[in-house]
Amino acid sequence: MKDAARGQGMRAHQVLFQVELPLALPLIMTGLRLALIRSSRPPRSPRHVSFGGLGRYVFDGLAQRDLVQVLGGAVLVALVAVVLDLALSGLQRLLFRHRPSTLKSA
Repeated sequence: MKDAARGQGMRAHQVLFQVELPLALPLIMTGLRLALIRSSRPPRSPRHVSFGGLGRYVFDGLAQRDLVQVLGGAVLVALVAVVLDLALSGLQRLLFRHRPSTLKSA
């Protein structure tokens, strides 16, 4: 693609912004989705538990040996991760719709 763009006379910055970046945007968005999902998990360190959040239910349940509280917290954390992933995948579909090709097949 880069060679074809250069062959059509595009300069380096045009190739970057009109060819390379549009091709890389779905992959960049996927990386952002994964980073957001990863950051929504409960903290592993006990010192961060005191800040609250859904992970607190898991850690408090483990400390009290309360399986219902642990499962409830785990389900809530998983639900938040799934909702975030679905929201971002919907946004990704809206932003990066495949445009119909202007080339006609013979």
